[in-house]
Amino acid sequence: MLTQMSHFARCVACAVGLLLCLVFATPTWAGVIYELHEAGTSAVIGTLRIDSPPASRTTGWSTGDPSDLLALHLEDSLFHLGTGNLLSTAAPTLFFLFSFDGSNLDIGGFELALPIIPADPLVDPAIDRFLSFVFTPNGGGDFIGLATLTTFNGIVTPDNLVLLADASVPEPGTATLVVIGLAAAGRIARRKRR
Repeated sequence: MLTQMSHFARCVACAVGLLLCLVFATPTWAGVIYELHEAGTSAVIGTLRIDSPPASRTTGWSTGDPSDLLALHLEDSLFHLGTGNLLSTAAPTLFFLFSFDGSNLDIGGFELALPIIPADPLVDPAIDRFLSFVFTPNGGGDFIGLATLTTFNGIVTPDNLVLLADASVPEPGTATLVVIGLAAAGRIARRKRR
């Protein structure tokens, strides 16, 4: 059947097949990725990957097991915590997450006590940081809080960053647009080579 189709039709058939694989055949080991958006914007300020199961993109779920949290990345330009997985440096505490339908994190939260950055007490301050996440059913009602305590010569100075956020699964339409864009770019490049 593929030999009787035009080149363009074969490319479209391959792109549609790839798209269907991406959308419907996501491996269970990959977990579910929730994007953290600052309230009122579409800018992604972080991602949170949760093991599947218990997490699901299409049905409600809950967990109280911190080992279900696989990865946490936050935008370094906002939080100044680095670009790596924050869970590799600190284990979550006070952990509970619940989703009504799998599309959002609706209730729960967790905290991370990040490692203390020790310093020479006569020259540099010691820095102690705590990261808190709270998820509520109200859209944009979630918050991410970073409390930083700087200790220098026995004086403790707090510095807090609190952002209202919304945690949701990215739409499959994003993957669709990426695949269509790549297919179109491939088609244009192929035409230019002829």
